[in-house]
Order: sequence, then structure tokens, then C-alpha cells
Amino acid sequence: MMHQLQKRIREAITAYLFLAFFTASCFAQSAVDRYTRCDLGSDFEIVQVDRLPQAMTRTVDTPSGTKEVLMTDGYRVLIAYKDTELFVNLKAEQFEAARYQADKASLIASLESDAKGTPNMESTKPAKVTIGNFDGYAINRTKLEGGVLSIYELFDDPASQVLTAYILNAEPKERQFKTIDEYHELRDRFLQKLAACGGQTTATQR
Repeated sequence: MMHQLQKRIREAITAYLFLAFFTASCFAQSAVDRYTRCDLGSDFEIVQVDRLPQAMTRTVDTPSGTKEVLMTDGYRVLIAYKDTELFVNLKAEQFEAARYQADKASLIASLESDAKGTPNMESTKPAKVTIGNFDGYAINRTKLEGGVLSIYELFDDPASQVLTAYILNAEPKERQFKTIDEYHELRDRFLQKLAACGGQTTATQR
């Protein structure tokens, strides 16, 4: 009788610990989903959200070779400008805390490879940026050419989360900006909205 009772107690404790672990894991993996519900103002609208089906690795190119980074959760968020064109392809990704710093370094290095392989870049080295309390890196084109005009990687270190914003070009007759200065204004306005979604307020580049 006592043996059966002890067995049931152990089983109950095991079930409770499993449920607590499962709940905590789901909560951690879902925390990045706040970027799928951003209020981006009247000009920018989230038009499509896709979630990773499971934890997965992806390969990035760096100056020292290919590296693998591990996402435990993540979303692709497509954002349109004034209901007329896609303006941002946003990746909001949760990384494993134990390897976050190594994966972060690989992502930063991958921007350098992207810049070196793309014409009309401001620099072949990613620029350090600050958006609210986010630190990040960015590469930008100097001309309105190509499919992607800018890539911004923003890091939330305490949460082991990374936002990667691919800011898109469009055909001249379709896009809402005509000059590089108009594009910069629109880009920075979007980044400010994104920062506000993450609890941040300002966007500057240094």
C-alpha cells in the first residue's frame, strides 16, 4: 500500500514537472510573437505571417566560411506600405540562450559577406546602429537599385532574440519613394515604429 502511494506521488511529481517545463518552454518560444502583432501606424500594415514549424538551423555565409545558427522559434512577417507594395520582409527569431552570442556573431559577420557581394553599398563593413535600447548592425545601398535596399539586424540580448529587417525596393512606377532621401525618411520611420513595438522609441545610426 505504502509502495503504491509513493509510486503515485512520484508519478504526480514527474507529471507536474513535465507540465511546468512544457509550459515554460512554450511561453519562451512564443515570446517573439509580439512582433507579429505590431501597431505600425496607418502607413505600414502586416499582410502575412508565417511561423517556423519547428526549431531549425539555417546556414549563413561569413568571411570565414559558412556557419549554422539555431532558431528555437521564429516568424516571417511581410509588411506593406500604404496597401500598395511590400516594403519589409521581417524575420523575428528566438535563439537558444546557450549559443546566442556565437550565433549573434555569425549573423553580424554574414552582413559583411552580403555587403561585399552587393554593388552600390555604403560600405563593405556593417554600420553599428542603435534603435531605442536595441543595438544592431545595418548595410544600405547608395542607389535605388536591386531587390533589397537595406538589411537591419537588431539584437535583444536579454531575450536572445533577433530582428532582421530586409527593406525592399520596387519597380519605379510602383514604389512610393522617388529619391534616396525619400527612401531614408521612410526607412527610418518604419524602424521607429518597429522599435516602439518592441518597447523602444528612437532610431539613430552611428
